[in-house]
Order: sequence, then structure tokens, then C-alpha cells
Amino acid sequence: MSSNTTYGVLQSWELPDFRGTGTLYRHLKSGAQVFHLANDDPENMFAFSFATLPEDSTGVAHILEHTVLCGSREFPLKDPFLQLLKGSVNTFLNAMTYPDKTVYPAASPVRQDLFNMMKVYGDAVFHPLLKPEFFRQEGHRLQFTPQGDLEITGIVYNEMKGNYSSPDSIAAEKCYQSLFPDTLYRHDSGGDPAVIPELTFEEFEEFHRRYYHPSNARIILYGDIPAEEYLEFLDREFLGAFQESTTFLVQDEQPRWEAPRVFETTYPVEPQEDLSRRSSVTLNWLLFPVTETRRLLAASILTEILLGNSGAPLTKALIDSGLGQDVSPVFGLETDLREAVFSVGLRGTDTDQAQAIEELTLSTLRDLARKGFEPELVEGALRRVEFHHREQKSGPSGMRVMNRVLRSWMYGGSPAAGLRFSEDLEALRDRLSRDPRFFEAMIEELLLDNTHRSTVIVRPDPDQTRREEEALREELARRRDSLIEAEEEQIRRETADLERLQTEPDDPRAVETVPFLSLEDVPREIRRTPFLLEPLGSGASLYRHNEATRGILYLDLAFDFGRLSPREEALLNLLGGAFTETGLPGLSFDQFNRQVNLKTGGISVYVSNQTHLKDLSRVRRLFMVRLKVLDRAWQEGAELLKRLLGEIDFSDSARLVQILEEMLQEMLGGVVPAGNYFAGLRALRGLNGLLAAEEEINGISQLLHLRRMVQEDPDALGRELLALALRLMDPARVNVNITGSKPLADELSRWLPSLLETLRSRREAFSREGGLEEEVFLGEGDVPGVILPPGTAPGREYLLASAGVSYVAAALRGVSFGEPLAAAQDVVAHLLRTGLLWEKIRMQGGAYGAFAQSRTAEGVFSFASYRDPHCARTIRAYQESLRELAREEVSPGVLDLAKVSMLGRELRPLTPREAGFMNFRRRLLGVDDELRQMTRDQVRAVSPGEIRQVAELLGENFSEASLAVLGGKAALKELRRDETLPGRTGEFVLTELGL
Repeated sequence: MSSNTTYGVLQSWELPDFRGTGTLYRHLKSGAQVFHLANDDPENMFAFSFATLPEDSTGVAHILEHTVLCGSREFPLKDPFLQLLKGSVNTFLNAMTYPDKTVYPAASPVRQDLFNMMKVYGDAVFHPLLKPEFFRQEGHRLQFTPQGDLEITGIVYNEMKGNYSSPDSIAAEKCYQSLFPDTLYRHDSGGDPAVIPELTFEEFEEFHRRYYHPSNARIILYGDIPAEEYLEFLDREFLGAFQESTTFLVQDEQPRWEAPRVFETTYPVEPQEDLSRRSSVTLNWLLFPVTETRRLLAASILTEILLGNSGAPLTKALIDSGLGQDVSPVFGLETDLREAVFSVGLRGTDTDQAQAIEELTLSTLRDLARKGFEPELVEGALRRVEFHHREQKSGPSGMRVMNRVLRSWMYGGSPAAGLRFSEDLEALRDRLSRDPRFFEAMIEELLLDNTHRSTVIVRPDPDQTRREEEALREELARRRDSLIEAEEEQIRRETADLERLQTEPDDPRAVETVPFLSLEDVPREIRRTPFLLEPLGSGASLYRHNEATRGILYLDLAFDFGRLSPREEALLNLLGGAFTETGLPGLSFDQFNRQVNLKTGGISVYVSNQTHLKDLSRVRRLFMVRLKVLDRAWQEGAELLKRLLGEIDFSDSARLVQILEEMLQEMLGGVVPAGNYFAGLRALRGLNGLLAAEEEINGISQLLHLRRMVQEDPDALGRELLALALRLMDPARVNVNITGSKPLADELSRWLPSLLETLRSRREAFSREGGLEEEVFLGEGDVPGVILPPGTAPGREYLLASAGVSYVAAALRGVSFGEPLAAAQDVVAHLLRTGLLWEKIRMQGGAYGAFAQSRTAEGVFSFASYRDPHCARTIRAYQESLRELAREEVSPGVLDLAKVSMLGRELRPLTPREAGFMNFRRRLLGVDDELRQMTRDQVRAVSPGEIRQVAELLGENFSEASLAVLGGKAALKELRRDETLPGRTGEFVLTELGL
């Protein structure tokens, strides 16, 4: 069928920023609209998008997003999405629920893989089975506990219980909801756990019927696959079966307020003596429709001017005030709603400071509007935004296009409106040349004169968890007591029906309907990255990656270091956080940040620890300093970096205290949302020296260190940081990487010796002053690196926080890199997380996620769950999954799918920046191309028998697994009652996090 007679072309645009042409089509029969951005990118992407407008907080849109992927007309499986995960080479595959839309995107560098995913996703959204059993699995259900009590569970229900345990998530929801009390945005599209159980299956079905129709669809296509192929496929497979419909709800506009309003809400926290400075206060303004894309660009640059870094004028005023410890978790410009929202405020404050924070914010804005901005500040923000747009970032480019397209298209604007950045920026610069006070006028119009403003106060409530759990228990007990025999039998029957559906294997004939790539479709050879290696003298080496990087030059400095004292280990994270944030002699931190914005695309500093693959006993520890700069301004940026390294200074004690408090607040807000990461590191730290170091720098230990450091003398702390920085930055122990165009890379390489000489002189001067008493121990031998001892860990640890759900981690000894079964262990991890763990812990257990990770470089294997209603059951599921994998031989077909997915990662297109830096790191860790090819060949050769051997080995080792659980008091009681829990024996050591 010709697309010329099936589709009408509504409009076409040349889009030079994305090296292509955008065309908007309308499917004549169904009314579906399709936007295709055609360019030369081989990483193609599609997205099915629907306006989904919730009328309550039952989470119907969110539950539907999960459930449409649980089987469809053509793919009648329990979980076709899981089948795709098992054997696709996708670079993105997921679905997302927004406050007013639901999106199903996928990307792949392989044409057939992309169409395979499109066929499964299209059938899922337009023809889902929507079985009642899967509504109960994904949404909510009543079931009986082993003790005979009633409980509520469900994947989305448990996911949102976790969301409602995070103060940052609560603040984010309340801030935008507060501004839209008369529209659908007052509801939580993700679902409020207190309201989710009110959703009926009939309402759920009706929501799909109303919104998941092609007439309500906005389909985005991106990449080098011709539009004709896409359009014929869409018509043949999906759209041709539908007639146009107009049964959709339309969003109401929010009437503007005549005066600002104040809202207050709470978040749960564990009872403790001191709850001071645990609140957040955020001011929020409703601005204008996001379809006004040029205005939106101007607002984004104004946001960068006001808030773009710690030295930006509004950010600095708030932090310097001492009214709070860090900026609000809701900060900046929100553009994923129909109208833009601007938010600013503080966390780590008290509720009685709300008026002072509000007055300070408004008075600062008034001063800025009256006095005006310095031209250098405005130019720096313009360059920063331009840099972010120009830079080729990691991840599919099509996803960034999707976000820009939907921002306008979903609300009646042009799909191409957000894709003309250069044109819009040029128009803005022209406007600024004619109206130098343009941004000051924006402040007055959008913020000072805008009475549609909310102040949202989020405070801790130590009784909230107990109160809510008690109310839920009483309600469930009341319902339990009121059940008649027929109702009780219905609950038990529904539970049994769901369990039977979950545990029965899919019909092999249905599995065969899912399209997959074959192992032969995946290249046998690795992708190689050309580079040049040159000596810099004094032990330093230069790696050159001459690549076309769209006018950007990248410089990476990797300083080797080794074993440190416990105190120095604790300081490493602070050193990275403070390195560019404390200013220089004669240059305050805000002035320095302004220079960074004006002259660079950013300077970042952090610590990297990796096992050296030529000697697994050694850890290569690198202090990384990274610069990115526009080609035309590389000398300015490079000289600024030289000044930073040559004059690094931590003597601004007041600023150091601010940085400490900001870092502490960031970690306090991040622990519960990322509980699987923190519990996982905690379980691993006793098994390996590198992992112990990682936990000290980035885990719960770092949180405890920061809590102590905020009480210390900042002057003494600053001197320690300076001594540590200069010890680590030894020019005789540095490797340098340059990625960029050859002519400019040549110039930068000729400049490098002056940078190293500056650093050498600074260290020598500091040494003469007695600041460098000893060198950092690096160890001995041909292989660089140091031997780090494992940390001390209890084997069983409970991290107590006010979390409505748990995060359960287990870590055990595994196979090491270079051993015969190393590749098989990597495949085992993939098989578990896309098979048994998904089924046992997500589908049957109700957790949002479950993971397995093989770290052969460290000789360990680990498990973790995410937003999990169970603890003991999950730990048993880890062990049972290994036993099942050892007992039931994996079929060659399933094993080949795992290999396709794993080996297909090599197909992901890399930006020149990514390729250069990845190759640089590999070389430092002893990973040459021969080793990479050998590893790839080993994965391809893994046999079912080797899978069984690894599963048996890990199953035996599970008896000594270290366990770490992050959760609330109820889960702790569950664990303490269970005396037959697998893993290490003994009591759970309790660590109270005060969260």
C-alpha cells in the first residue's frame, strides 16, 4: 500500500541542528499523526505517545503503562516486554508515565531489531489483552498473608509507596500540583498509595478505550530508515485497522490567581530527638505555555543566569543567607507540563524560615531587575546553553529529539518548534542587542508581577509512618472481619489464579511469535578505536583521539594514586565536590564559576577506582580532572584550568561549610530513592578492597563521614584538602587524553607541558612549606595500582530508614576474570535479571525491580531489589533462582538470546567523546583490543553446561552471602523473626540512618 494514498503530508521542515528534515504526516483513515526526522543517524528510534489525562490519583495511567506490556493480541505472553529485554540489542527500551501523557519509546542501531520492537510495542498499546490478573499484578490487589491477615500489594502500588517515602519526590509532586488546583495536574498520575486501591478494573479498561486510539496518538520516528518503510509498516500492522475517533478529554486551563498561596505537607522520617533543619521551602511560579518555544528558550537562559551554578546570583543569595543548607530539590524550570513552571527555594531549613526565604528570594529578584546583569554573566549563560545543545551526549539522540518534539506537539504546537535551537538563539541574541534589559524585564513580568505563585513547605513528621501503617492495618482488619465467605473465597481464588498464571510457563508457540535477532546478526569482531600514544616526559603519557567532535575539544587528566589513610579516604568525595567550588586567591567562587561558564563547557573532578585486569589484586586509582571547551575558546578554557590547578585553594571556610552542607543534604535526599545502590555497596564492602573503597567514597559510610565533617573546624579541613589535592596531582603520575580535531589537539598537546610545569612548581612550593611530608603509596611491580584490603562488614546489616518498602541486597564470592567460567557468570547475571528474578521478585513478589550483577574483575556476584514489599522472601528468591538455574538446563535458544543482548551492546553508537574516553580508560586498566576480542569470543562460546556449573558454584557460595537491607521497622521485624534465612548466619546489625 502506497503511503501517498494512505497518509497526507501536513508540513515539512529543514532542521540543520539535527542534520535532517522533519515531516509531519497524517494517517487518513485513523487520524494518527506521525512525525519523522530523517537524518544519517543509524541509531533509529520510535515512540508511541498518547495524551492520558487522569481524573483522580488512582494511578490509572501508570498502571495501564505497565499492564499493556503484559501480553497482546499477537503476542499472548505473560510479558512480551521481558522477552524483548532477553534478546534485543536495543539502546533504549522502556515506557514512561508523565502527568498528562504516556510514552513508549525504543531505540536500536539495527534496523530489524527496531522493527521487531515496534511490532511488539504497537500491538501492546493498540491491542493489549488487559487480563484482570495482570491488572491485579501490576496495579493493586488484596491477598491473605501466611498469618491470615489481609494485605494490599501490586507493583505500581509498591513503587509509589517508595516514591511517597522520599521527601524530594514528595516536594517535586506537591510543587507543580500546588499551581494547578483546577486542572488534572492536581492529581498524581503515578498514583497515591492511599488512593490506588480505589481503582476498579472497569475504570482501568475504560481509560484504555478512551485514550489508546490512533486518533489520540503522536508517533515519533527518527534516524536513517526511510519514512516510506516506517509508514507502510505502521499502516499494515496497526493504523489501518482503526477509524478516526474524537472521544478524548481536553485539558482545562488553570485560572490565574490574584494572590500567592501557601501549601504545607509532610514526609515520613524515623523518630529522633532533633528534627531541626529537615524541611524544605520552595517558591513556584506558573509561567506560560511551553508551545511558546522562543520564550521558553529565553526562560531557560534566564534560569541559567539566576540558578545555573553555585555562584549564580539567586542561588548564591539563598545559600549565603544561612536560612537553609542546600537549594530545594525542586529547582529551576519545569517544561514537561502544558505550562512552564519556575521553582526556587531551600532545603535543610525550618518551617519558621518560610517567610524569610520568600522575602529573600523576592528582594534578590527585585535587586537584580533594578540593577541589571553584568554582560559577562549573560554571555556565560548563553554560551553554556549553546554548549549543552551542541555537545553530542551519550544515549540515543532520538530520545532528546522526542523530548523536544513532545514539549510542543502534545499541546497543539508544531512538532518542529523545539528543534530550531540555532535559529531561536540567533533571534534571542538579536533581541538582546536591541534590548539589553530583556532579561531584567522577564524577571519583572514572569516572577515579580506574577501573582500565580505558590510557597510549598515540606516538613518531617516522625509519626507519619506509624500513623499511616496503623490506619492501614485497622482498615484491612475491619475489611477482613467484614468479609463474608463468598468474598473471602473470591480473594483466595483470584490469588490462586494469578499465581497459576505467573508460574505457568508461556506457551512455546506464543514465545515463538516474538521476533528476535539471531546470534549471526551480531558482529563477531569488536569495534576498535584508533589512537596515538606519546610520551610527555617525567613518566606522563599522552593519548590522542583525533575525532570530529562538532567543534568541542576534550581534555582528561588521570592522576594515579594509591593507598591512603582512613581519614584521606573519607575526604576524597569532598575533595571532588569542593575542587571547583571554593574559588581562587583574588577570585571568589562565584566569580570563578562565572569564568568557567564563559570560557568552558565545564570542569569536573572525581575519583575513579577500577581493578587492573592484568593483575586482579591491584586497583588502579585515578584522580580525574576533565575539561571540555569550544574549539574557538580552547586557550581561554585551558588557561583557566591551569590557573585552577596552580592556585587551588580551600581557605574560604564559610564556603567550605556550605559545600559540606549541600553534599550532606544531597545524600540525605538520595539514599531512599537509590536504596538498592546503597544497600548493594554495603553488602559488597566486606568482599573486596576496591568495593570497600567505593563504599567509603560513595556509600553510607560517606554519609556518616559528612555528618561528622559538618561539625569540624573548616579551616583545618581546608588545609587537609589542599594537602591531599597536591599529593594526588603528581605530574609524574599522570596520563592525559585529548579528544578533538587534529589541528586543535596538536595545539593543546604543545600547551600541555606548561600545565604540568605549573603543577610541578606548585607542589614543590607546597613541599618546601612542609605541606607534602610523604608520597602517596602506589605499590610495586610492573602493573600500576595498589592492593586494597577488604573492608570490615558484619555480614548481615539492616539500614533503618523511614521507607514504605525495602531494598534488599546480597553479595557473595564468584568467578574471577580470566578463569574459565568468567564469561558464563556474566551470562548468568543476564539470565537471572531477565528471567527468574523478574518473575519471582517483580511479578510474584510485587517489587518494582530485581537485579543481578556479575563483577568478575572483583570476583563477586550480587543481587538487589528495588521498592520491594518483602525481605526474607526476596533473599530466598535469590537462592532459589540459582538452584533452579542449576537444576534446569538452559535451552540453546534462550542462551543465544542472552548472547545477542550482551554482545549487542558493542553495537551502540558512541559519540567521538565517548569513544575517546572509553578507550583511554580501557588502556589504563590493561584492556587492550586482544583482551576485548577474547572476552567477546568467550561469551559467544558459553554453553548450557557452563551456565549450570556457575549456578551451582554461586548456589553453594550463597550460604556465606553478605546481606544488607534498607527499609523500615516493619521489615526489620520480619527479618528478625526469620531464623532460617539463607546467607551469613547471625543477627542483623542495626545501622540507624536517621532518615
